[in-house]
Amino acid sequence: MSASPAKLFGLVAAWYAGNTFYNIYNKQAANMIDAHWFLASAQLVVGIGISLVMWGSGIRKAPNLTSADRIACIPIGLFASLAHCGTVLASAVGAVSFA
Repeated sequence: MSASPAKLFGLVAAWYAGNTFYNIYNKQAANMIDAHWFLASAQLVVGIGISLVMWGSGIRKAPNLTSADRIACIPIGLFASLAHCGTVLASAVGAVSFA
């Protein structure tokens, strides 16, 4: 099942627009509260909460992971979290000229 070029273009354009608004919001929030680590951590906690609600309510099927799978996910989750914090910190101290 392949996506049409128009659908693919629309999805990429929507992702780009969402990413732009997300970066503007992060820069404005970081400038307002001057607590960059808190902002990054709060975003991760909210994301975890949303995931738990979706799994608990059945909106999304919860992953079926073995203990080996969970252990394998620990470094991935750690580095993904650190990368997220790094991008929030970078946008907070760098210039987002349109924000």
